[in-house]
Amino acid sequence: GLETDTCYYGVVVAPDSNGFEGAPSAEASATPRLLPLAAYSLRALPFYFGMGLSWRASHELDLAGYNLYRGTDSTDLERINLSIVTDTTYRDSGLLSDTMYFYATTAVDTQENESEKSALVRGKPVSLDRGILLVDETRNGTGQPGNPSDAQVDDFYHAMLGGFGYTDWDASELGVPLAGDVGPYSTIVWHGDDYSQQQLFPALEGIANYLTIGGRLWLVGWKPVLALVDSGQYPFTFVPGEFAYDYLHITDGFNQSWFDFQGATGFSGYPDVSVDSTKLYASAHGRLPYVDAFAVLDADTVLRFNSFSNDSFAGKPVGIRWLGAQSKAVFFGFPF
Repeated sequence: GLETDTCYYGVVVAPDSNGFEGAPSAEASATPRLLPLAAYSLRALPFYFGMGLSWRASHELDLAGYNLYRGTDSTDLERINLSIVTDTTYRDSGLLSDTMYFYATTAVDTQENESEKSALVRGKPVSLDRGILLVDETRNGTGQPGNPSDAQVDDFYHAMLGGFGYTDWDASELGVPLAGDVGPYSTIVWHGDDYSQQQLFPALEGIANYLTIGGRLWLVGWKPVLALVDSGQYPFTFVPGEFAYDYLHITDGFNQSWFDFQGATGFSGYPDVSVDSTKLYASAHGRLPYVDAFAVLDADTVLRFNSFSNDSFAGKPVGIRWLGAQSKAVFFGFPF
């Protein structure tokens, strides 16, 4: 019989048999409401021509369940569940390729009162039919040797992908692509050809989901192992449950920090790699620093480190390939 949307405060005291009351408990407060609180922490992970939704459970005592809303416009959503959803997950199937879908959920109580909509989430379903997503995560440089400009990097990768269908994604303008962005593409080519910043880590959950469903990834860059862990110091060791172990099939990552990498020897049909000294400053002597090498679980080694000093990095894998039944990935520890 309390008034809705009004905050009430209360304490509890204990009387004894003589009617004397003890000290009051700590004060507590609560606000009864007519409408349930909105559901929260809604997440969307795409699957093949569908979207998997999940959210945090509400703990209101009169909760009956949830409604789900979908639209291709963020301002025009329609309910998609025929009956109240009592779980905190929902699979929305039969979606269109390369179409952005927006979702929200509401909570419903036993008297059919419905909450406000949750915060929106969005995503495109996995279809693997839209060619290559070319993700430019390379820092925009000055154009001087060793510090290429955005235009130079774009020209290089566009020339390399000539004849293939691809879509540009510039991380400096759009942010990194997340799970709901990558699903339509058959392959992700992701380059981070600078060693001063790595932006891959926030995208790993979405890429892992994409690879699990059958996507393909080529990851290339400067100090790319660091991008897989976000922070820390070399060397890194990877265990089951981590992206590097589960999807790239490597167990360790190392970094040769000084100017020692003068190229790589190709295996399994891959050509040898050499360093273009005209793209480096003179003091580099045609060699690259900060090149990553790996210890391999069961991936194919396709490139091995050519060391100027012939030190412990000589012959280590710097390019690996995993061709699984579902996911396929190629990983290079040096910038193109």
